[in-house]
Amino acid sequence: MELPESRTRTGRWNQAWWGAGAFFVVALVFFGFFFDYGLAVFDEGILLQGIQLEAEGRMDFAKFCHYSSQYRWFALFFPDGQPNLEVVRAVWVVIRSATAALIFLISAMVVPKRWAWVPVVL
Repeated sequence: MELPESRTRTGRWNQAWWGAGAFFVVALVFFGFFFDYGLAVFDEGILLQGIQLEAEGRMDFAKFCHYSSQYRWFALFFPDGQPNLEVVRAVWVVIRSATAALIFLISAMVVPKRWAWVPVVL
């Protein structure tokens, strides 16, 4: 007995990828609205200072305990050691949108298809 393609693992993955792509685009638009305002308003100064210290090779881990790995990745965008707020915000928009797509992909494999959007919205 053959199952319809929408009930097979391959069919579910194909549908999930389309949904994840849609959520990625919607999240890009949504987070893009906050680009000028900021996505982490209270942490942007700390983030920029940590990126600058990491790019210069003098990271003080006593001060920055929760962002240290993120500083290293952001510092790759600024080899001269001077971070740019617009670039940091653009990277955050893409990272958060990719996170929304990943959450949808995971939830589409775990919960019924009609409810897979709920974890992304929450």
